[in-house]
Amino acid sequence: MNSIITGQRNKPCSGKLLEALSKLTELMEALISEDQVYDRVLELLVMLFGAERGAIFLWDIETDSLKIAKTYPSSFQKDQITLGEAKDLSQSSALSAMDEGEVIFTNTALTDERFANRQSVIFNKIQTLLCAPLKVGGDVIGVIYLDSRKLESMFEETDRPFFKTVSNLVSTAIEKSRECRELHERTEALKKGCPHEMIGNSEPMLALYSELRRVAPTNASVLIQGESGTGKDLLACTIHRLSPRREKHFVAVDCGSLAETLLESELFGYKKGAFTGAFADKPGLFEEANEGTVFIDEITSASQSVQSKLLRVLQEGEIRRLGETKPRKVDVRVICATNRDLEEEVKAKRFRRDLYYRLKVVSLKISPLRERGSDILLLAEHFRKVYAAQYGKSVRGFTGETARALLKFQWEGNVRELQHAVERGMIMCQGHYLSLCDLEIPMLCNNGRSLYRETLESQRRALVEKALGESKGNVSRAAAILGMDRMQFHRLMARFGIRVTVSKGRPKAKA
Repeated sequence: MNSIITGQRNKPCSGKLLEALSKLTELMEALISEDQVYDRVLELLVMLFGAERGAIFLWDIETDSLKIAKTYPSSFQKDQITLGEAKDLSQSSALSAMDEGEVIFTNTALTDERFANRQSVIFNKIQTLLCAPLKVGGDVIGVIYLDSRKLESMFEETDRPFFKTVSNLVSTAIEKSRECRELHERTEALKKGCPHEMIGNSEPMLALYSELRRVAPTNASVLIQGESGTGKDLLACTIHRLSPRREKHFVAVDCGSLAETLLESELFGYKKGAFTGAFADKPGLFEEANEGTVFIDEITSASQSVQSKLLRVLQEGEIRRLGETKPRKVDVRVICATNRDLEEEVKAKRFRRDLYYRLKVVSLKISPLRERGSDILLLAEHFRKVYAAQYGKSVRGFTGETARALLKFQWEGNVRELQHAVERGMIMCQGHYLSLCDLEIPMLCNNGRSLYRETLESQRRALVEKALGESKGNVSRAAAILGMDRMQFHRLMARFGIRVTVSKGRPKAKA
């Protein structure tokens, strides 16, 4: 921070703001913990603007209220904020920022009609105050808060774009942090064993099983190719379970979901002080999976630097933590997967030729679901049983028309799309058999128009609006009600022109 601010300034110049944004961007790339993000952002903003206090408010959907996630300076503790009838910080101002979804500020809170009647402002004699909303996806999840009890003109209208940018950066960092946490949780779950066995008896799958039985007992690295959603991760897990390493860790990482620096630190670990935010030594996934298996999904998304280090692992059995010069020996089996044509990636010089040939020694391909015939019905029945148990439904199977439609449908999203369709169907089904309307599978009539399109679209919109109503406009909770992931739900909202606004501090839906 000292490189940015040499002292507390009430009106930082444009150069200082740009320098601060540059520094903040670097921090957001390096930090993966939400707590670290909050610490550094509050420290930077408080020092840059000469604010007396700073805090991060987050909306708690369980208690339907704002909670304080972090305060600055460190001597300003959470328990000091919540003592007494009047709050030390103006939570009502934070709620206003959530309501409006915009940055709000004042340099004269005690005389500003927007703030003058607020108990916390009067009780604590707050003069200058700023709140910037944090948005993740379509949800307003919290607020960055700054205030001072000194009568100073800390904020100006020209600062508004700066705080909007800071809010966007912090929101992105929070989302990245949460994705990393989810990745870690999935990895931990995979260490305990694979959740499902592979399903299918079509000719392509029988040929794959034959290759699998020959490859799995060896220590050879494996390249898995196939379209998105075909089950490459499940195949990798099955290889591990059938290998001599089955009692050791199986660790998975998706190159496509992580930035280059984060991917390198995840795979290879880092030394304390290697970069901003590296407060302690951390082993990477290769060390955690020693004597086990590392599964690297979407390998074509890896940078040239990561590819080079991966080649060293495959050839020498060595890794180097970021910030270290001494190599460390590891004994791991590497399984990589991609949905792209690696030969084309090599020709385009986006993928190292030497790594390609090293991986190509053992290559397995999963056929797309549309080429697997009766496997579609086997998988659909498997998912029906899974979700019948999960949702407590007494659905017995599929209508004949539905089964025929399942076989004719192209399934561009492969097994993943089928799984989601069956899950939606199980949620919607009110009878004993799943219908086309339940699964939202369009059966085309002679004129090429969907027989069910108008009914389905109307039903979809009604469900989206109902879920948003039940969740008080919280997108994440509404998606969970319908058994969807947040991105699927956002796509439906966009299709029907449904927006989320905020009212009285709570997220609301607005068509």
